[in-house]
Amino acid sequence: MTTERMSGGASRATTVEAITRTAARLERYWEPRTAKLRRVRLMRDLDPATSIKRMGDARNTTEWDNFQKIIGNSPRNYWNWVVASLANEPFRWRVPDKVVGSTAVAGKLERLAAGIDWQLDALCEHRGIGPWRYALAEQIAGGCYSVMPFVLPMSETTLFALEFWDPATVFQEYGALGLVTVVRKYKTTIQAANAYVVAAGGEKQAGKEDEETDCIEYLAMDGKDVVRAFLVGTVAAVPLDVMPGLSRIPLLTGPVAGRGLESSREGKAEARVIENWGQSILDANMQQYIQDNQVATLEFEQMRATIIANYMSETQSGGPLVKPGDLRTGRSVVIPGKIGESLKPIPVPPTPLDIRL
Repeated sequence: MTTERMSGGASRATTVEAITRTAARLERYWEPRTAKLRRVRLMRDLDPATSIKRMGDARNTTEWDNFQKIIGNSPRNYWNWVVASLANEPFRWRVPDKVVGSTAVAGKLERLAAGIDWQLDALCEHRGIGPWRYALAEQIAGGCYSVMPFVLPMSETTLFALEFWDPATVFQEYGALGLVTVVRKYKTTIQAANAYVVAAGGEKQAGKEDEETDCIEYLAMDGKDVVRAFLVGTVAAVPLDVMPGLSRIPLLTGPVAGRGLESSREGKAEARVIENWGQSILDANMQQYIQDNQVATLEFEQMRATIIANYMSETQSGGPLVKPGDLRTGRSVVIPGKIGESLKPIPVPPTPLDIRL
């Protein structure tokens, strides 16, 4: 089988191979953005390889490698503060009377919104996510959001739910009227993949429950319909089919701040534009955090050199007066020596005035 309209929509004859190719193409397109999202998270988590870079030229890199690296906690603290500021206050739902024409109707809609809010919190708590506004705040702080809202009619009630997708695993394509293709590509266990497949009405896959596998969730516009497939490895566990009742892809995804992608419709957006599609709260300070950690590391090394000083022995034999470890700060040491022999600390250059201040 072949596929048609892959660049502007999907055909229901789309094969697993075509979905895989589309996923690979979109993943390459969004690579600059994805790489930056991962760098920001590593900086937030105080990863040493991201938080501080080597200083000096080729002559003293070994000395730098031996330094005790000092990594400040500013990125993590700032991130936590922003997320808490965004999410600590519950949402206040207000419907203007003039919009619905009645105070009573506005009140009912406000209570409905508050009830949905409470139901979303309860569902997210049961799934180990925590209050849904915290999950949303984390994505806002990160610079991109991807949220899948859905409604499940049940026998006694209607369940309103949200699924938060990691923006670093979501690769989308836009058309003149919005999303035309969305690919979610990630790794999970066979057990977790099968739970998702069964809930979607697909076929359970064989394998060890804790075995890791690649998953691709594919959504696309096929004319006026939305089609969906779910791949576990190279198998369409949920075959491509229409999602009934939908006229557009039900995913809310986009940038927070950053730049738009007007040129992306022609596939000509520059890598720099794609990289800055969405700005995290750490973006403006990424280089500053690295420089601050470098300065803190140098200051610590100078302080250590002052406290644990190096000594120079002057002896007639040319041998040392003391052995390594004989000198300890804070205790008195008697060192026998002959006339003309001495032990002197090697002075450390003074700290620059602007750093001392």
